[in-house]
Amino acid sequence: MKKRQNFEQIYQKTIKTSVLLLFFCLNFTKSYSQNELQKDTVNFIYYPDKIMVRANLSTQSDSYLLNDKNGPNLNLETNNSYKLFLNIDYKFIGFSYGFYPK
Repeated sequence: MKKRQNFEQIYQKTIKTSVLLLFFCLNFTKSYSQNELQKDTVNFIYYPDKIMVRANLSTQSDSYLLNDKNGPNLNLETNNSYKLFLNIDYKFIGFSYGFYPK
């Protein structure tokens, strides 16, 4: 009977010591853990990554053919063979403007 009481006392001391040691280790590790990431308060968008501006010089000539049943066919072609395109794209939206330079 005395052995049993002795065993229970040792068991209780061991549990108390283990709980205290565990509590101490958990608090100690928190003090040496990494700092929390701080959120950047400046919310800005960097637009050069999203906007694309292009210029294109085309030498493709456009010609139009009009067929006449009663007379000669009419072939229309531009005098200037250069065409300049300016394109601006933002994400999935784009704008293109083409003209013939002088």
